[in-house]
Amino acid sequence: MPPAYESRRLQLEQLLKEATTLKAQIERRMAAAYPTEWARLKLDWEDCLQNIANFRAELGLPKLPQEAPPLPKENQAGNTYSLSGDASKSNININSKLENVTQNTYNQAPTRQRTCPAPPPPPDHFGGRDLPLAELKRRLKLANFIAITALHGLGGIGKTTLALKLANDLFYSDKFFRAVLWADITRSPNPLSLLTSWAKHADPAFDPGNQSLNQVALQVKALLEGVIGEQCQTCASNRVLVVLDDVWENGKDAVRLLKMACPNGSTLLLTSRSENVAIDLGANRFSLDRVYGEDALQLLQTYLPEADPAALSQLATLLGGHALALTLAAKRVLRKANPARALLAQIAEYQRGLPVGTARLELGREETREDNLTLAFSYSYDDLTPDYQQRFRALGAMAQDQAFDLPMLAALWQATATETEEYCDWLRLLSLLELDKSGAEEGWYRMHPLLQAYARVLLSQDVAEYSAVLVRYQEQVIEIANQFQKLPPQEWGQLNPYLPHIHAVGDDLVEQTAALETLEDEALIRRAQSFALNTYGYLYRRMDVQMGVRRDKWLEMGLATSRKLQDQKRESLFLTTMGLVYSDLGEKGKALEYYEQA
Repeated sequence: MPPAYESRRLQLEQLLKEATTLKAQIERRMAAAYPTEWARLKLDWEDCLQNIANFRAELGLPKLPQEAPPLPKENQAGNTYSLSGDASKSNININSKLENVTQNTYNQAPTRQRTCPAPPPPPDHFGGRDLPLAELKRRLKLANFIAITALHGLGGIGKTTLALKLANDLFYSDKFFRAVLWADITRSPNPLSLLTSWAKHADPAFDPGNQSLNQVALQVKALLEGVIGEQCQTCASNRVLVVLDDVWENGKDAVRLLKMACPNGSTLLLTSRSENVAIDLGANRFSLDRVYGEDALQLLQTYLPEADPAALSQLATLLGGHALALTLAAKRVLRKANPARALLAQIAEYQRGLPVGTARLELGREETREDNLTLAFSYSYDDLTPDYQQRFRALGAMAQDQAFDLPMLAALWQATATETEEYCDWLRLLSLLELDKSGAEEGWYRMHPLLQAYARVLLSQDVAEYSAVLVRYQEQVIEIANQFQKLPPQEWGQLNPYLPHIHAVGDDLVEQTAALETLEDEALIRRAQSFALNTYGYLYRRMDVQMGVRRDKWLEMGLATSRKLQDQKRESLFLTTMGLVYSDLGEKGKALEYYEQA
């Protein structure tokens, strides 16, 4: 027995021990379980069986049935029966299942035979993507020979999950394709390994030898056409679906080689974070966006069917409809003893942490991009040049989840208008920026809130860099706010798109200057005073309750900074303005105090 096989067999033995322990936990803890608790345990069980299946696949063993235990029955009063004591009557018989896995693993040597190429297993949970699923099915069914459809979008947005669902539906349910070839290109493409894995459907002992890659590709094509004709069922289209997953810039040559190996009558689907990859490969592009509204709720309810819909919608909004983030958040809630309380705690954590970049982005400690959000984002960041990495980090200094325009970015990046537009185009093609669709203004961009929080974490690791970028951002916003002094009030509406940035910078300056007793940071004090001077007229005319607290703090900041700078003229201005504000609010006594000081 090869040492590598023995090593994997020992790992599988450990997995089986863990499965036995899990079975005992299920029997103990289901005595008084609610459906949500059962769903959490069922998730653990599915994960365990999936791990076993993955190891068996690596060992070359055939698949085993992977049925999860059925949901517990309910009595007439609506109470859930316990699993303990009823296992044999429920046809669960987990011990028998484990014995079957063990017997097949230890007694059956790896056997390989000619097989019809089929897709990997479908995703355990799928929801919120019905419309893109239907549209991609339509496109793939209409596609011509070797037509490529590229599914692109932000890392973790759900491209691979959707591709898995597509491949399984089109092969098993719709029976539209007679075979499915799948290749994970990844950030470290190995075309020879991928070609060899395809060839082994036809020849388990395939060895490429010393042939060139082009020769190997042509040989693999002939082998695949033979085995598909022999082992695969015919269908109406008689076509083959080829899925090339996770294609990066350095994987384009691998894609071209794999195309050479595709059987006649193939239709290609590739997934990539980069729209530029799709363009270079001549693909028909399909952008996968965030999940919104009811779709996001549907996705979360596949994991948390009993959770409060309003709380789930709030979580989806906080996480920006990011599919991987929603999935990991739901699993995190499921693993808690009190899921309802855990859901509310998680919402509170993200409300506090995302604006300052401190909320945990990983949502899990796994070491794969499918289970760790920070890792998924880091792949995109690591793929940037140092220059683009610096510009990406700078985006973390701006107001959280707000649109921004090219002049603001030019100031932030210290770049010309032409350079800024080029930077934006490239970051957009890499799915790290997106065009803002929320307003009527053209030339505005925005960043996914989780991605921006990640940028803020990276930026904050270098205090000097963070301070320099923040100063540039504040100075640009202060200059924008100066338009309140230059424009008549009836034209202030053109500044509405900038208000989130003006509000964010004003609040930050209040916090930064609050602890200053002297002129130890005169530049900061002067920025704060300039901001207050540029906005006092705007504040005076914003008498609504929403602006009340902010108005008082900004005017008080202007007064305090003027006193620190011994600027009596501006001190008098802020005192008079505050007197006018309180007079209009009907607080005559407080207004008189400010008038007297002025």
